[in-house]
Amino acid sequence: MNMLKKSSLFLILSILCLNQAEAQRGRRNMDPEQLAERQTAMMKDSLVLSEAQVEKIAAVNLLYANKMDEERKKMRNNNEGDREAMRSEMRTLMQNLRMEQKAELKKYLTAEQFEKWEKIEAAQRDRRRSRGEGRKGRRNRGENKDDN
Repeated sequence: MNMLKKSSLFLILSILCLNQAEAQRGRRNMDPEQLAERQTAMMKDSLVLSEAQVEKIAAVNLLYANKMDEERKKMRNNNEGDREAMRSEMRTLMQNLRMEQKAELKKYLTAEQFEKWEKIEAAQRDRRRSRGEGRKGRRNRGENKDDN
């Protein structure tokens, strides 16, 4: 009976760990439609959009989510060549697509909403950078997350 309890506990803990790992992956597993829906919902809540704005912004978000997904797939399929050069090319391409998307979104947002959106994006970018620097720092020093 004791062995059964231990096995059950191990199984439950394993499932919880797997669920946590999937949650941390977040948007990596989302298709373009899910990403667009998520971004639109966040914008609707953060910027207090009208229904007309939500409709137009959802279309823009979906268009650019599809474009970005298509470019990522092309880049993954083109595994030849210098990996760092491909990464740099992809970064530039994504920045250009984001700038295009931002210009499209600006058409449907008020000046105040657009200014607020830019602040939200800047805060998100800062959070991503700080998380990335933490991982890079551990990797460069030969440390592992579990060592802390």
